[in-house]
Amino acid sequence: MHELDQMTPNQRLNAFMTGQSMDRMLAMPVIVSMSGDVCGMTHREKRSSPENEAKCQIEAYKRFGNDLAVIEYGLHMVGVGLGGTTNDPEIQTPAIATYPLESLDDIDKLDPERLKIVLSIFIKSSFKKGY
Repeated sequence: MHELDQMTPNQRLNAFMTGQSMDRMLAMPVIVSMSGDVCGMTHREKRSSPENEAKCQIEAYKRFGNDLAVIEYGLHMVGVGLGGTTNDPEIQTPAIATYPLESLDDIDKLDPERLKIVLSIFIKSSFKKGY
């Protein structure tokens, strides 16, 4: 809990969802991509280990008091899961470097087992988050 808060993030979210009063407005800045700046790490260094990711999220929380911690994710990993690659920039978020398909004519080149795994992870995580 942030030092100035009177409610935990879960209590605040519950109050919001049920129309009760809150100690302050919900704060959900999507700062995960920039959280390395808070602890003096480049984006590459931040994403180089789970420990660095956690340290940066904790430091961002201490500074901003956000109500949600967001794990950096994106649809890039669907492409990687299907055989594409990303680049590894020092100060930016990764971008897709090679695509698993050059055109829809290549659809038969996808590995069906890999496709099942990627889709099952995506579906499970979507239901878990309530989307």
